[in-house]
Amino acid sequence: MAMGGNKLRKLEFLAADALREGADTLITAGAIQSNHVRQTAAVAAKLGLHCVALLENPIGTTAENYLTNGNRLLLDLFNTQIEMCDALTDPNAQLEELATRVEAQGFRPYVIPVGGSNALGALGYVESALEIASNSVKWRLIFRRWWSHRAVPELTPDWLLGWNS
Repeated sequence: MAMGGNKLRKLEFLAADALREGADTLITAGAIQSNHVRQTAAVAAKLGLHCVALLENPIGTTAENYLTNGNRLLLDLFNTQIEMCDALTDPNAQLEELATRVEAQGFRPYVIPVGGSNALGALGYVESALEIASNSVKWRLIFRRWWSHRAVPELTPDWLLGWNS
């Protein structure tokens, strides 16, 4: 969905919870070119929900290409309402304040934290680990001491567990 990405694993659980709660709008935050925000917008579009994105420009660029293309362009294609802020200094509080404004407009918002990172979102990676374990048995793969002789400092747990999404 929307060029994939490991954040989709988190969004499976978060979007299901939003639907269970009767939300009609997903709200999240990130940088202008955030993959998480793009994925959230794609999920909202797929589910017929509104999406509001609180965006910051962390590198402070004025380059038109950065400000209007890539993930930012996709947000427009997904019909995402964009709210800009100077910085995400307290993203949880900023998202709650935005949700209050959206609710005052008659919508039923569901706040997804930056990166989809909360306990519910983490279940997406638990599910991924279980898939890896199941597939390793099915395919007779052995991951003995993989960590002890691999240098992968650039890999985050998010990327590693989302490798097949």
